[in-house]
Amino acid sequence: MSSISVVIPSYNSAALLPRCIESVLSQTVPVKEIFIVDDGSQDNTGLVARTFPAPVRLIQQTNAGAAVARNTGIAASTGEWIAFLDADDRWLPEKLERQLECAAIHPSAELIYSDAAVMDEDNVKVGDYLSDKRPASGLVFDRLLHSFFILPSTVLARRSALLEVGMFKSSLREMEDYDLWLRLSRLCPFQLVPQCLTLYQRQPNSSSRNVQRLVKGEIELFRNLLKEGLRAEQQEVVRKRLALDLFHYAYELRDTDKRSSLRAIVESIRIEPGRLTSWKQLIARCASFAAPSAMR
Repeated sequence: MSSISVVIPSYNSAALLPRCIESVLSQTVPVKEIFIVDDGSQDNTGLVARTFPAPVRLIQQTNAGAAVARNTGIAASTGEWIAFLDADDRWLPEKLERQLECAAIHPSAELIYSDAAVMDEDNVKVGDYLSDKRPASGLVFDRLLHSFFILPSTVLARRSALLEVGMFKSSLREMEDYDLWLRLSRLCPFQLVPQCLTLYQRQPNSSSRNVQRLVKGEIELFRNLLKEGLRAEQQEVVRKRLALDLFHYAYELRDTDKRSSLRAIVESIRIEPGRLTSWKQLIARCASFAAPSAMR
């Protein structure tokens, strides 16, 4: 049977970590090792992890973000496959077994992912993650350009493939998973297991600051993509998404940083002038200061 290493990045997740680990230990197929990567937590994450015997192993590091934490786990792992699981999420018992079955049917697939049940803070299911998305199997790069649909906690990926593309970009604090799936999907097929095999914990904190951070991360991702020699039709998709993200970012900053908001609008117009009429109202909201200095 193929060997699996599980990588669980954890930051201040002591309260939820036990149920996360138990969901791995309850899998219907055994795992080779479970790495809890404590990313500089200030709670009892390390103490909680130490209460579990082998194959659970604790790695502690200074806070560096999820990308670095996952890379630390990948580097320490020895399994053929890497399964990622965020500390606040859980797996159903048959999750890994179903994915290994899928991998046996589709041996060329380097990444297997699944749907997930979305859980609220009261542990009540509120929907299926993929219900409003367009997931795909095979060569999914073009589909991924249009939308993000692969949650890290649903992923089982070949370690060799992750190493080949350089793992997660340590410079990214946001959208590091989206970036990796895009890079990997340019080289090899993915495969979807359509069942909900993961319980995804929806985060109740959706403050404007968090939204700004996520949108800014996606803007950085799309700017980098435009430098990577995409085909003309792929570049067009990325430009449209970048322009929309810049518009979204401008909207989020409209009341707190009007100068940066206007800069984002100007960049959006330069990328996609056809949306100019959609921006008039937002521009008016941001035009209460001297615009020329912000448009340099």
